[in-house]
Amino acid sequence: KQLLIDSLINGYDIPKLYFQEFVPIQKKCGHTYKYAIIDGKQRIQTIWDFIDGKLRLASDFKYLRDEKVEAGGLNYAELSTRYQQIKSRFDATNLDIVILRTSDPELIEDLFSRLNEAVPLNAPEKRAAMGGPIPSRIIKISKHEFFTECIPFPDHRYRHRDMAAKFLYIEHKNDVVNTKKSYLDKFVSEFKSMQTNDPIESDHKVSQIVERVQLSLDIAARVFKQKDPMLRQVAMVTLYYHLLRMIRTETINFDIEGGDLRSRLAEFETHRETNRATIEEKGETADGVIADLIEFDKHSQTPNDAYAINIRLEILRGFLEGTHGKK
Repeated sequence: KQLLIDSLINGYDIPKLYFQEFVPIQKKCGHTYKYAIIDGKQRIQTIWDFIDGKLRLASDFKYLRDEKVEAGGLNYAELSTRYQQIKSRFDATNLDIVILRTSDPELIEDLFSRLNEAVPLNAPEKRAAMGGPIPSRIIKISKHEFFTECIPFPDHRYRHRDMAAKFLYIEHKNDVVNTKKSYLDKFVSEFKSMQTNDPIESDHKVSQIVERVQLSLDIAARVFKQKDPMLRQVAMVTLYYHLLRMIRTETINFDIEGGDLRSRLAEFETHRETNRATIEEKGETADGVIADLIEFDKHSQTPNDAYAINIRLEILRGFLEGTHGKK
């Protein structure tokens, strides 16, 4: 606190203050408020503490404009009496204030996080605070054996929960769908409204969705190994989920016992690696290059897009069924 006052008196820059402007002005407990402090509350409080006499300058305070000044240990009133010019300079100091005109709490939380942690809140962190029946189910799904045993990467910043949200949304729509942030957020928001308007229907629908996800993940936990390296890419995990969901609903027939499915998926990955190596060495028109795998890799760049997922899923399914392999 003393360093802040020192900086203000000696003309050093201090970080900007961030305010939210209320439009219209808000009234609370008989008081009228035009602004709320987003970032800078402690700095403002320190300034007022100094003015109110609750804080003194450090004993070793040095006034850089005049080394003969001996103001160490003085409070605001004493500074006013002994060094009026320094007190006036302090009073005249301008503070840089950024005004944010918004009523969006997510934007404010994001800004606060960036300013104080240099890390913005990500989508699953924001989604966890949206309310309704879905966030708690997301947590429940993320604790399934498939996540705790098979997924090789940790749940850092809710990465598992983000995938769990996608799986719930997929089962809700019962289709290959866009799993971008806006779609998942809308999914959570809609069920929050449904819970408010019809809690019984909401609970029934959510329970059915959760049950279907758990059945698909039960299959996944049998197919993949502990900390399986094949699951290191989130985009492939989502694709595998669609595949296992198709097996669960008998859209396609494939033996999942005895490690046969996993070995075939591993073989597919080997073909992809070989295909990429051939292209890098000889070009896309070289003998042995598989066009389907070029297409598969191309659409890997948009892992949350339904169109791209459908193309990749069909190519993977064709490989498993022995119908792929266009040169």
